[in-house]
Amino acid sequence: PAITFYLKALDAGDGSPEIWFGLGNAYDLDGQHEQAEQAYRRALAASPGMVEAHNNLGNALGCLGRHREAIECYRQVAQRWERLRQAAFERTVQELTETVRQQVQSARKVAQRAAAESLAAANPVAEAASIRETLDRIVRATSRLKGEFVALEQAAADVADLIHRVRE
Repeated sequence: PAITFYLKALDAGDGSPEIWFGLGNAYDLDGQHEQAEQAYRRALAASPGMVEAHNNLGNALGCLGRHREAIECYRQVAQRWERLRQAAFERTVQELTETVRQQVQSARKVAQRAAAESLAAANPVAEAASIRETLDRIVRATSRLKGEFVALEQAAADVADLIHRVRE
């Protein structure tokens, strides 16, 4: 049924890389690896950066016993993932840096306002407690960001390890 669906979509003029990729998956699931190879290659012709198609093409080639070609596909996947990981890492660092910068600016404004208000406040103890709560929220938010950054670094290390193993 899935093969028929994708073939009908192609007949209707939808030759998008996603349709070719889906057809390749359907052929693979049906054990038709030569047809899957051709469908994945058509997807890649339309969208050379489609990492999933490179990966699945490697799988189909492996099933056909064409292991050297499969390894080359996996190398393509590893290289593309490395580029994607690096770009995501750089974007995340920029976003985290901007968030921390904004939080520091906000903390400074809160502290300045609190200092000015506490001079005129009738209840300086309550004002000091309010300032403390605000600063605690900023510290918690910064800690959360640090945790996200550590998780991203671990994911990057995992990808680098995978790339190293694929290259061996």
